[in-house]
Amino acid sequence: MEEPIQGLEIASERAGSADPHRGASDRLVGAATPEVCEWLLARVTRTTSLVVFDPEYPSRSDPGAFAQIARGPDGLVANLANYGWSTSFAPISASEAVKLVRVCAEYSREPMSEPLRLGPRVDPGWGARVSPWPWAAFRRYLVRRLGR
Repeated sequence: MEEPIQGLEIASERAGSADPHRGASDRLVGAATPEVCEWLLARVTRTTSLVVFDPEYPSRSDPGAFAQIARGPDGLVANLANYGWSTSFAPISASEAVKLVRVCAEYSREPMSEPLRLGPRVDPGWGARVSPWPWAAFRRYLVRRLGR
């Protein structure tokens, strides 16, 4: 795949695994500029999601959380998950999504190299679990993480 925007490297090889996300090697080479984040989010569809990892999410079981951004019927939606748990999806504005991706995408760079994946949506049953409430778990996390 050609490099679509300076500082972004997307490797689409999945190491032969049946799991579309196992063995993903997507990494950010340069800074997570607004342009890079907007480019990534423009490729989010009903069947494609963007997943970034936030190692600072406070979790008792596994440190950190994966934030998945997908396109819902009324715009972008997002949730958090880690092995064994997940939150309901909640609406997220485009500007909030850019800020969240900028914060988390920095962890996909060396030396941390946390996952940054643009690929098939992880949870195909998300449509039944979109919470419009401002106090939904994802919305509470987003407000704390973005400092509002």
